Amino acid sequence: MRERRTVTMHSDTPCFKVQIRRTSEIPKLGTRIGLERYDSMTMEGTTYRQTVSLNCPKRMVFADSRGILPELTVLVLKPGRIQTVEWEPEKGLVLQSEDVTQETIELAFAIIDNEPSKNAAIDVLLQAIQQDEQEVNFGEKEAIEIFNPHPSPIVRILKITDPNGSPYQVRENGWWMFRGAQPSLKHPGCDYLKVYLPAEGSVKIRRYGFIDGVVKNGWGCQYITAIKEIGTDKERKESCTVEVFNTTPLIFAPRMQFAQKIASVELDGKPWHYFDEDLVFLPNRPGTVRIEVEYGEPTTPHLTRSYGVLESSRWDGKKLALEFGLPTWVNKLYPDLKLTAMVKTEGWRVDPVEEASVIYRTEKGVVIEYLPGKVAVECV
Repeated sequence: MRERRTVTMHSDTPCFKVQIRRTSEIPKLGTRIGLERYDSMTMEGTTYRQTVSLNCPKRMVFADSRGILPELTVLVLKPGRIQTVEWEPEKGLVLQSEDVTQETIELAFAIIDNEPSKNAAIDVLLQAIQQDEQEVNFGEKEAIEIFNPHPSPIVRILKITDPNGSPYQVRENGWWMFRGAQPSLKHPGCDYLKVYLPAEGSVKIRRYGFIDGVVKNGWGCQYITAIKEIGTDKERKESCTVEVFNTTPLIFAPRMQFAQKIASVELDGKPWHYFDEDLVFLPNRPGTVRIEVEYGEPTTPHLTRSYGVLESSRWDGKKLALEFGLPTWVNKLYPDLKLTAMVKTEGWRVDPVEEASVIYRTEKGVVIEYLPGKVAVECV
């Protein structure tokens, strides 16, 4: 007798599948599934706590009366030629077939926590796991929408048949997020992409780029930011809402990249003077903000680089007032250690700097050295 078992599991799904292929010269085949510690089995509303032999069921639920192991649901997806199932408490199952020398059986093992709607969840799971992957093709489309008709959320593996080498953006629960894909070894020229489908909802996927031609996650921040509520108007203004999940010392500030050069920025409805060319830099801490930008050539001085956390900014026509804090990973500065920042002057000449000092000048701006608190850059 020869038997081969193939286990398939997609991460973040509550189940895995086992395919059993077996051949034998003896026309009576049996295979054992070890289920140690499980001391009861429920099938079609009847619970068994002793050794029993039953006709092949579609669904079995196993429990541990001591509460150590979680309740386990076993689904028979492809029964092969199974005639009986022999259950022995705290040992396992024997799947018995007769009058066959070759067969393929497929089982699914799942942990289902949603007690009030467990039967419905099992039915959804049965439908969902029958489809290992869903094949999609962009063609000429900018985005593809994937639907979930089931009343429970599911994880779906998408097989993208026309990748172009770029990563992807996925919109889940209204938020656009950056997501890498895995090139297929089994199907060269295809990508595998994982998406999380809400109950009776949908997700959208697109190749990495400017969402709606407006904005995308800036470099170094793809995995720590998400975007939603992208808006445009006819006055060369664009807007979006951004969530920063976390921050890291490896980048000086989370950033969003817009499709054109930026003239001015508002953050949560207030002027924000921390941007450079097509990039808007955000406070270096987790949180959600609303960004509105106006395209064009900037005419006022503005901050372009700093590891300090910009709390607020204001331009009164002569003075750029900045207030800085420390990033979340710094409790205090060592003695004699200061922060630095780069300010683009946009044709203005910098005179004295309050609570800071100019340590480097160029034709386009200055580098200042400062301590956390208020800093004022006077310009003429």
